Amino acid sequence: MPVSPLPPINPVRVSREHKVAEPGRAEALRDAIPAEPERLTELYRRHVVSVRHFSPELMLQVFRLAAEYEMGMHKGERPLRDFTLSSLFLDQAHLRIRLSFERASLKLGASFVHVEQAAADLMSRYSALDEVAECCNTFGDLTVLRTPDAGTMVELLKYFRVPVISAGHGIDENPTNGLADLYTLFKWRPDLIHSSIAPQDRIQIGIGGNPAESAPIGSFLFALTKFPHAVTRVVIVGHIDEPLTKIQREECRACGLRVDNGQDLYPDRGVIEMAHALVPNLAVVYVHDADETNVARRDFEEAMRDLQPDTMILNPGTQSEEFRKNVNNSPFNAYFEQIRGALFIRMALMRSIMVAKPLK
Repeated sequence: MPVSPLPPINPVRVSREHKVAEPGRAEALRDAIPAEPERLTELYRRHVVSVRHFSPELMLQVFRLAAEYEMGMHKGERPLRDFTLSSLFLDQAHLRIRLSFERASLKLGASFVHVEQAAADLMSRYSALDEVAECCNTFGDLTVLRTPDAGTMVELLKYFRVPVISAGHGIDENPTNGLADLYTLFKWRPDLIHSSIAPQDRIQIGIGGNPAESAPIGSFLFALTKFPHAVTRVVIVGHIDEPLTKIQREECRACGLRVDNGQDLYPDRGVIEMAHALVPNLAVVYVHDADETNVARRDFEEAMRDLQPDTMILNPGTQSEEFRKNVNNSPFNAYFEQIRGALFIRMALMRSIMVAKPLK
């Protein structure tokens, strides 16, 4: 083969990341989950609008199939080649969410159509949610829907005759994001899926942000309620009077998931001092908005020294330049892997929703 003067690609990642990004993590999780592919038929032609609707058993089978897609086990298969995915985003969203859904559909063989322009035309002339939904029913077989609030999602679903996957509805939930967060966590620690896990092996999780006002945090919290045995406690880092909605509080209490408010634990400490006290004991730090919670304003070099060597930082929100500079290229960065894993979670959901016969 002749030598080319063109610059070669570099297949090796330049930036450091959390150990969850190491090769073999998806395979380890798949091997830890017993195969029950028939459970995935529960998703067939159903809407996915909340993590709360998933049983732990169904969630694990979604993770198992996602891991198989990540491992390349079904490469070349196009189970959705006769289907079209429609996209209807009625609210602003991170571009990567839209790209992830579109890429997932294309990898499964589906075509992809954007309905936003038609919806904007209809809504500019008169409020016509039924007509907007009918566009999706007509031009697609499955719809990825994002709405500015939960009420609009509920109202629109009444008119849909095709399955819907929520890409987020206001501050309520973003279910595929929550599933991807837990998928990332379990790839790092597959032992956490077992109810027999020893108390000393359970983890503590710190959340920087307000679950009551953040769809990603809320969905992550609901996902954790399916596996409360894995967590000793969740701590909300910051000064928030009411960090949980009524439903979040009830779900956590019902399953025994302990959620502590940092404001109650350390009423006389500022956010930075509170974080210093909590961080050394946390296995996972979930930061939704570093600017909003003031976490990004602390001394990051000192914060890094406080962290356990393998602490996982998950981050679904836009962060400050200081946060990115200190965390992106670090052994704590698990959110790059979360973005990658979200693609396979969405593939697993789409395939299960549209194809009745599960993969063996």
